[in-house]
Amino acid sequence: MAEFILSALIRAYGYIFDIFRFAAPLLSRMRFAANWDLADRLSGPHPSRAPNGKVFWIHGASMGEAKLAVTFLSIVLRKHPEAQFLLTATSRTGVQYLADHAPGAAVIATGFMPPDAPVLIERTLERFNVQRVWLMETEIWPGLIWTCRKQHIPVGIANARIEEDSFQRFQRFRSVLSPLFEYLDPVMAQNEMYARRFELLGTRSESLHIVRNIKSHIPIARPNIDEWRSIRERLLLKPDDFVITAGCLHPGEGAAIRTAVDALECKGVDAKWIIVPRHLRAVDGLLEELGNTTLRLTEPSSSTPWRICLVEKMGILEDMYKISDAAFLGGTFVDVGGHNVWEAARYGVPVFFGPDYHTQLESCKRLIEAGVGFETRDGDDLAQRMVSVTRLNARAFIEAQQKFIATINSSQSALELHIP
Repeated sequence: MAEFILSALIRAYGYIFDIFRFAAPLLSRMRFAANWDLADRLSGPHPSRAPNGKVFWIHGASMGEAKLAVTFLSIVLRKHPEAQFLLTATSRTGVQYLADHAPGAAVIATGFMPPDAPVLIERTLERFNVQRVWLMETEIWPGLIWTCRKQHIPVGIANARIEEDSFQRFQRFRSVLSPLFEYLDPVMAQNEMYARRFELLGTRSESLHIVRNIKSHIPIARPNIDEWRSIRERLLLKPDDFVITAGCLHPGEGAAIRTAVDALECKGVDAKWIIVPRHLRAVDGLLEELGNTTLRLTEPSSSTPWRICLVEKMGILEDMYKISDAAFLGGTFVDVGGHNVWEAARYGVPVFFGPDYHTQLESCKRLIEAGVGFETRDGDDLAQRMVSVTRLNARAFIEAQQKFIATINSSQSALELHIP
């Protein structure tokens, strides 16, 4: 009965997308839809060369999941070195990241995921002769999973998680949605709680594996010295400058960072602060909070000396973390809950964050326990902890980092065992 109802709902779901598809030419001429990329989404990605053999489709929603998709691809490649890959994202920034960072030899296409209408999903599966689909984190697409189920194409979820509000919504329709969750295999969950939620929604226990956060499954090392020097030179930074990047900052956090800037200066620490906002719309508010001595840049380069700069550009956070000696994780001095802490931790620097990191709870606790991540109460405490970690107890941090790298490397090997 559940399958009959679900099949009818998927058909109705598809009809809605069909209406949208036929209305797309009209919508594309309207100002409010100018940035929807309708033509690219409806046409779907096209292979740069003919698919040849085993093709895996990996999909993530936006920038964070796109970065995860590239990381996961490198892990899958170790298990399937002969495979080819289709990489898709939902957001424009995610698609751009995939285009810029996906390894060209293995990837035959990147682009927008088509709308979740069965007819468009079928076209993509056939166009690339897809053998397996991997979804990142919370990407539950009914049309995609149902279509793959009909064609016996396995669908797995990497770094799987379901937050409480999403879980409650799915629970209300469990009797109908359970065939979708039952089909998922494998589901590689970040922790026991997420795994339990998938099981309660219908995922088979034998398909569930707890592998921790795959964002931590990365090589931790300082960047290439030539690249490090080149990025610093563009920003007028000297090799011995002490650089701190505050990444993914939200409105309301600039004042705390300014307090930390001034407190470090009072303690005799001459630091250069790079501010990277989470959203460009937050720039004006952050500049007001940070004060009028902050240099506003539209590119990560400067011909003017500075002590604090704000880089008003998306997609450059990774480079800013690369050249840093310490990092602060935004979204933790406000009630956002933080962002991907591993983007900074992967470069072997101490990572600091405020008291609210509930969306990154497991990852932040793992860094704290290892002695390479540090919770702070406010701007004054942030400055004090930075002095303690990078000046007074630098040797202890280096030793903790070396032990942590060995732990990360062993956990990566365990992950590969669960990839079919």
